[in-house]
Amino acid sequence: MTGSGPGKFPEAGYCSIWGCHCIEIGRSYIGKDIRPVEVISAADTLVKPIDAEDNALGWVRYENGAISQFEVSWIFRGGMDLRDEVMGTEGTIWINNFLRTGFEMFTAGGKKRIRAEKSETEKGWIFPVGDEIAELGYYNMFADMFRSFEKKSNPVETFYDGYIVNEIMDACYVRQSPKNGNL
Repeated sequence: MTGSGPGKFPEAGYCSIWGCHCIEIGRSYIGKDIRPVEVISAADTLVKPIDAEDNALGWVRYENGAISQFEVSWIFRGGMDLRDEVMGTEGTIWINNFLRTGFEMFTAGGKKRIRAEKSETEKGWIFPVGDEIAELGYYNMFADMFRSFEKKSNPVETFYDGYIVNEIMDACYVRQSPKNGNL
């Protein structure tokens, strides 16, 4: 059930669907023990016919002065754009999980259509993801969960981490309205 009204749930927007991952990656790089203190966020529905945002961006400021940023969109042309960038005083890390995985393919389309998952086209330049399960970290995530279960220890990502990320996302949605989004 999607949409708004009695008995229906609002459609999830991109701030929550992909923004949550970017927020937690930022927390992991900055330090999960560093408290988020403020958000600045904007979102809008620009293209998709949905009752939620198809574009969102946000900054999360932490108590040590660090800032993480997320920028997510359902309307990126050419495939799915999923990347993480970390810039600091000592260097830069740039990870592009989907568009530059080493696979680049050009197809004229022909009679037999070639369709790459999460690609918007069946002809022209396509950037297929070779192993989506590996690119999204599922192997490592499940190995960590099973290892934690066997050793009766906490996994890398806990319920509390999810709680903090949801609090940050809630602050982003509040900030997207005229109200103040400070945590």
